[in-house]
Amino acid sequence: MFDQVRKDLNCELFYSELKRHNVSHYIYYLATDNIHIVLENDNTVLIKGLKKVVNVKFSRNTHLIETSYDRLKSREITFQQ
Repeated sequence: MFDQVRKDLNCELFYSELKRHNVSHYIYYLATDNIHIVLENDNTVLIKGLKKVVNVKFSRNTHLIETSYDRLKSREITFQQ
């Protein structure tokens, strides 16, 4: 889908598909074809592009969530960081 959006520049379809799958945000690594997705429920999905083989790993990093929350609460970092 990422390749199709790059070719067709159909951002509206891409955005609606992300929302339909509850994607909060994503990072697409063009050089490696890896995609890091964060869902609205804070689960993360790492899709590694290895030639024609795709490995998918699901995880929730509660330690990272708690640490970030604590740092935000103490004003050590801002929401934008």
